Amino acid sequence: HKDLVRVLIKEFHFNVNTSRGNQGRTPLLEACFRGDTDLARELVNEHGADLSSKDEYGDDALIHSVYGGHKDLVRVQIKEFHFNVNTSRGNQGKTPLLEACLRGHTDLVRELVNEHGADL
Repeated sequence: HKDLVRVLIKEFHFNVNTSRGNQGRTPLLEACFRGDTDLARELVNEHGADLSSKDEYGDDALIHSVYGGHKDLVRVQIKEFHFNVNTSRGNQGKTPLLEACLRGHTDLVRELVNEHGADL
């Protein structure tokens, strides 16, 4: 659906920060939920997507990526978008590390702790 998103933004001046879809997700949150690294980068770098946006449950973009176990996107969010693994919070105050544990993403748990300094 990347092409459709581009058309909506460029031709119809779709606002990537105020438009909300399923469960209150902005286009960035939806891209992260689906693990679309290229679209997430484009939304942030070219269209000014708000990195602090949260859905109706309070989950931010990093939590959405962790939820799906999208390791490559998690790396981009931490290294390029400067998300902090220890201050990012989701529903009920869950950290990315806790979310990865709850979802059984063992490799992501290791990476969050060993490479990105997640607090235990």
